[in-house]
Amino acid sequence: MKTFISIDPSSTACGWCVWRKGKGLGGWKPRWFGTVKCKKGHWVERVGKICVELMALLEERVGVTGFGDNAIVCLIEMPKVWDQKKASAVVKLAVMAGAVGGWVLGGELARRVEMVPVGKWKGQVKKEITQKRVLRRYGIGIGGQGCESVVDHNTIDAIGIGDWWARKRKR
Repeated sequence: MKTFISIDPSSTACGWCVWRKGKGLGGWKPRWFGTVKCKKGHWVERVGKICVELMALLEERVGVTGFGDNAIVCLIEMPKVWDQKKASAVVKLAVMAGAVGGWVLGGELARRVEMVPVGKWKGQVKKEITQKRVLRRYGIGIGGQGCESVVDHNTIDAIGIGDWWARKRKR
């Protein structure tokens, strides 16, 4: 089964989405998604805890049974400094993105990792508008329980990153 993964990393929460080939834009559909959170402890410890939980979730959903069954790509949002006062946050983001990429490749969950700049998947439109468009495109609501609803901006961004990749493939 063709699969790809999209991830929105941070040092306190990591949005993720596993995509499967099927009905949807470009033949791809967000199949499972969510956010792994860890707000307590030193940021290095949080990164480790988030990676362990994220990899367990992805392994369960990607269903790796041998080389070739893994995802074709894992897309990870590239860290960017938005506010010079918070420039140290980019170091934490870079560590998280690198850790996730290393775990994904080391666990053979994906054949390759691709870093995606925010401006590439989001474009010039405000993030909130992009998020609403993405949710509407796939019929995903905000709030509630289950795979048809999202309550977290990290999850929505992970779906948005994957949506950009899926639409790029359709052209």
